[in-house]
Amino acid sequence: MSQAAMNRHKPDPEQETFAARWRGRDHILIPKNGHHAIRDAMTWRGRGCARRIKVEEAKDPIVMWRHPADRLVSCWMHFKYTNTRYAQAYPGFPKEDAWRSFDAWVVAACGIPDDRANKHIRSQAALCHWNPKLNYTLVPWDFERYAQLLGVEKIEPSNQTKAARPFVSLVTLSQIQHRYAQDMEIWTSINS
Repeated sequence: MSQAAMNRHKPDPEQETFAARWRGRDHILIPKNGHHAIRDAMTWRGRGCARRIKVEEAKDPIVMWRHPADRLVSCWMHFKYTNTRYAQAYPGFPKEDAWRSFDAWVVAACGIPDDRANKHIRSQAALCHWNPKLNYTLVPWDFERYAQLLGVEKIEPSNQTKAARPFVSLVTLSQIQHRYAQDMEIWTSINS
C-alpha cells in the first residue's frame, strides 16, 4: 500500500472516536463496541440525525463498555477475516507476523501504548478521555439494553464474521487484563 494510502488511515486526534448528540444525550461511540451499529440506529432509521461532536465536548455521556478481551477478539476477527487488506496498513497496529494466531496478535497489540495505538486497540478509557469527575452513564456491552436507551426497536450488529472465535487462554487473558487494567476496572464496576 502506498504511503498516501497509509496516511489516510493515520489516527486523527480529533476523530479517534466520536460523540454524538441524540435526544438530549451525548453518546461516546467506541470502535469495536458496536460503534457503527449504534450510529446507524441513531441516524439511519428515520429517527433524526445524530450531530457529531468532539468527545471533550460531551456532557454526561452514555458509553457502551465492552470487556477488553471480547473487544480484542472482535477486532482480530474483523481485520483477519473481513477487512484483511487494511489490517497491515493501519499505523499503530500489530504487523504481519503477529497475525498467525490470536495469542501472538494480543502480545503485539498489548505492546503498543495508547498514545501510539490504532483506535481499534486503544483502551476504551483513552478513547473516551476518561475522567472520573464526569457523570458517565456506562452500559455493559448489550445491544438490547442500549436500544432501550436510544428508544429504538433493535440494534443490528454491523460486523458479523462467520469464522469461529478464537480460544482465549488464561495467559492471553492475563496480558489483556494487565494492558487494559483501567478498562477492566471499569468493566468490573459496572457488572457488579
